[in-house]
Amino acid sequence: MKINNRVEVIYIPTDKFKTGGINIAFCDNLCRERAYMNALIPMVLCRGTKKHPTSKSISEKFQSLYGADIATSTEKKGEIQVMQFAADFIEEKYATGYENLPEKVVKMLLEIITDPVTNEHGDGFKEEYFRQEMKN
Repeated sequence: MKINNRVEVIYIPTDKFKTGGINIAFCDNLCRERAYMNALIPMVLCRGTKKHPTSKSISEKFQSLYGADIATSTEKKGEIQVMQFAADFIEEKYATGYENLPEKVVKMLLEIITDPVTNEHGDGFKEEYFRQEMKN
């Protein structure tokens, strides 16, 4: 599935597993100035998108995709900070009536990463979500 001129998702189906998954990772050099922001970004992004502006609506969307699920993490690997977005889903042959399920899950995951709900000016994260995640 070609996303744009620089990003392509390759999905390799297999009969070995009943579930599939996708993991998108972003790496940054570990530094004091950005470490806390990098840890917050995945959490804030999962709070809402323009089409699904709440955590609940994101969860409902994933549930409508035959119970797909999303998880985020931020980890330190040596001097690198890795922010990960992962989605798990049932393999299509077990999901009767769900065509293109992997593609739909990938599109939802990319929506979370690339189309977040923003503040009223459209130039930053929704303030309420950002503050709540900072507190968490």
